[in-house]
Amino acid sequence: MTSRSGRCWPQSGPWHARQSRLEPATRPNAANRKRGPRPVKPRPKKLRRAGARRAYAGAVRQFSCRVVVGYCDGRLDLEDDDADLSLGDGALVLAYWDEQGAVVFAGAEAEPGRFELTARSRPRRCTLLREDARTFTGSWAQGEECGTLRVVIPDEGDGATEAR
Repeated sequence: MTSRSGRCWPQSGPWHARQSRLEPATRPNAANRKRGPRPVKPRPKKLRRAGARRAYAGAVRQFSCRVVVGYCDGRLDLEDDDADLSLGDGALVLAYWDEQGAVVFAGAEAEPGRFELTARSRPRRCTLLREDARTFTGSWAQGEECGTLRVVIPDEGDGATEAR
């Protein structure tokens, strides 16, 4: 049996056999003719660290605070009066500005009153110790640079908010 074009009809071969089984909506384009259609797999969900998960487990308290950054190499201390501090169940997030831009530290409570933090925007690590209910002190290191860090939360009437 021949078609109008003079070829044998139905045409034989693996591509034509595969093509006839496919619905028109799922026919592979030219790049996928050899492999055929592939199933679409959902993207895997990103796993969060246990410390990050604990930050949102309970009530999160957010504070406007004052940060004083000291440098070991003798530079003048840097002060930021418009910093933000978020305290959750066993987690802490601190955001402030220094001469290089924004610094956001996040981490979990390693032991009661001691927080191990890592900066999100640069390779800087920090350890903060809670002195009292309104003061944290500690040290930070970034490569060869190092220094101290002091966070002071103002009195209750000065901007403490609670979020869920």
